[in-house]
Amino acid sequence: WLEEAMLQSKRQDGRRDPSGVRQRGVALIFVLVILLVATLIGVSSLNSTMLDTQVASNTSETHTAFQAAETLLTVVRTAPISVYSESLSSGVGSVTTLSIDTAVSDSFPNTGLQATLEYIGEGTVAFGSSITKFKPQRFEATARVQRLGSGARANHDQGIVVLSPGT
Repeated sequence: WLEEAMLQSKRQDGRRDPSGVRQRGVALIFVLVILLVATLIGVSSLNSTMLDTQVASNTSETHTAFQAAETLLTVVRTAPISVYSESLSSGVGSVTTLSIDTAVSDSFPNTGLQATLEYIGEGTVAFGSSITKFKPQRFEATARVQRLGSGARANHDQGIVVLSPGT
């Protein structure tokens, strides 16, 4: 009886199976399933990381465009009075394009910068004001910025009032 049981537990390749049960590659299938799950988790993590990197890059480009536009508005506000006089002498609705200082353009490489000043018209002085001998001249400063490559844009407008001697 013992001899017959030992013969039945022999494998086809002639070796004895100590458990008496034939293995059919279950461990291989289990390892392949685990490997597939690990690969899917890795690919998912890689996609998530790439998306996060892209979002961070776009946010950075948008902030840079915003800062460039704010810098341009500062340039317009601090422009020499001759720039305002030129716009004023051109008449209401005339737009003067300002030249951008190289220090500003060097601060924002790969960025298209445009600053304009438009004369809107003469304003009024508030009743009871102590500045009745001056005329307020109203202007609109505009800054247009586009980051090359990413396409991030910023368009900022700001009203400016310049007091000029009145009559």
